[in-house]
Amino acid sequence: MSCPLRRLEELGANRLLASLTDDIEAISATVFNLPLLLVNGALVIGGLGYLVWLSVGVFLITLVVVAIALILFS
Repeated sequence: MSCPLRRLEELGANRLLASLTDDIEAISATVFNLPLLLVNGALVIGGLGYLVWLSVGVFLITLVVVAIALILFS
C-alpha cells in the first residue's frame, strides 16, 4: 500500500497480481480459522472457570501441566 506508483510500474502487472493473490489467500485462511479459534478459546476458558469452581487445587495442577506442555512443544 505504501509502495510508490513508479515502483509498481517497474514491477509489472504479473508480479503485482501474484503478490496480491498471496495476500488474499492469507486473509481468507485467517477469516476461515478465526471463528474456530474464538469458539475453542471460549470453551477452554469456560472449562477452566468451571474447574476453578470445582477445585482450585486441580485447577492449579492443570495450569502447571499445560505450562509444561507449552514449554516442551514450543
